[in-house]
Amino acid sequence: MFKKVFLALLLLSVVSRTNLAYASVAFAAENLSAMRTENSEDEDNDDVAYAIFLLALAAAAGIGVAYYWMNSVQFLDYPYQETGEDYQGDEKLPGEGNYIMRGNFEDLFTHSDPGYCSNRFSIDTSFVWLNEIGLGAESRFEGLFFPYIGPYFENMALGNAQEGDFFFNKTGFRDNLKLGGQLSLFQSNFLSAAFLLAYTNWFGDGFDSFNNGVYFGALVRSYPVKPLVLEWKFGWQFYSGDFNIFESNLQVGVMAGKTELFAAWKVLSFDYDGDDFYWHMGNFHGLSLGFRRYFNIGTNL
Repeated sequence: MFKKVFLALLLLSVVSRTNLAYASVAFAAENLSAMRTENSEDEDNDDVAYAIFLLALAAAAGIGVAYYWMNSVQFLDYPYQETGEDYQGDEKLPGEGNYIMRGNFEDLFTHSDPGYCSNRFSIDTSFVWLNEIGLGAESRFEGLFFPYIGPYFENMALGNAQEGDFFFNKTGFRDNLKLGGQLSLFQSNFLSAAFLLAYTNWFGDGFDSFNNGVYFGALVRSYPVKPLVLEWKFGWQFYSGDFNIFESNLQVGVMAGKTELFAAWKVLSFDYDGDDFYWHMGNFHGLSLGFRRYFNIGTNL
């Protein structure tokens, strides 16, 4: 009897251990399968991330190459400059009148040095009238080094001799100053564009809310056909207290040697854009008449 009980217990122990071993093997296999699945998913995620990184790197490289190509230019002293005669001396060079040129073309010229340079600048002044704000003068100095980046300075000084109903048109003096720079986006004779960034500030009665702001804008130019010059400068002035100004200056000019004579239509739009309140304070527009002088560093004004 004792021997039978002992054999039964021994058989039960063997069976239990076998089942336990089988369960352990099954559990280990399940975990291994899960780990392989998880590792496979991680590898797939790593592959996707690596592919996205390569695409982003290729896009950045492409943008960089395109930007370099669109801005690797040189300039004559001024738009539509006469560049002299060709080697035979009996006809004008094919590149005559191209203010913006790609590459170094100085070795093409013998009879006259066209003055190609890696920088360009202009300085202008104009008479300005804006309805209800006043009349006065606006001056600007801008340009490009290298030729990718450069300064942008602008000042508009206005006076109003008649008292009006709106707080902007009080009698007296008011002035808008911009001090900053520009970054070229692309350049060609037919169309060029630059991004503008500047500190801006208004001085004078009625402009207390428009102090110590930042200006974002763009300067777009075209030299389509001699002697025509087209320009559109637009942007936004942002000030603390949710005050902002949109401005636009659409300009047409003609070249007379190194000097451009231009006329422009100017618009200023004042707004308050708070969290729960919007107030369009008014649009003010007017005319601008002036002249601009082009030059390069190393050449004469």
